[in-house]
Amino acid sequence: MKLTPLDRPFPLGSAPPRTQGCHVYDIIKSIMIDLGEKQYKESNQGRIIMETGFLWERALESAWGEHLGRRPGEVVVDGVIGSPDGIVIADGITVLEEYKCTWKSANRMPDENLNWLIQTKAYCFMLECTKCNLHVLHLNGDYKPPRPMYKVWEIEYSPQELVDNWSMMINHARSKGLLT
Repeated sequence: MKLTPLDRPFPLGSAPPRTQGCHVYDIIKSIMIDLGEKQYKESNQGRIIMETGFLWERALESAWGEHLGRRPGEVVVDGVIGSPDGIVIADGITVLEEYKCTWKSANRMPDENLNWLIQTKAYCFMLECTKCNLHVLHLNGDYKPPRPMYKVWEIEYSPQELVDNWSMMINHARSKGLLT
């Protein structure tokens, strides 16, 4: 047998198409860079990590279909474009469904991840709902031993938390020239 390593790039491109403009992600990325978060520096490794998350979203959509809600498409509020992963509407109540794939330990609570909180609050504000089901695939689980672990968190925000988060995002976006 002969094994030869091939120098091939990771096949990027599973992300859904995006409309030009200021996206929730762009604002969060800017906030996190200002806070000194290293993972937001552009790199090939960073793109591979993002693509893994997109692949997880596609796998859930393909495997579970409408069971986890439907993808609402892009939502625009105050000139900001958002792309929630899914929504479920039951008895007139809208619930945001967000899917995350991470190498961070399953021992960490979602409220320790600032970018997830900013994002889910933003999408709840945009969808005029207060609840989010956060589906998290921890690729290395709790590292004892490292193996995948799946957790789902129900998060309920107060209307004031959503307004405060949205105001902070809009003010940041305007101060950075991301939004006029």
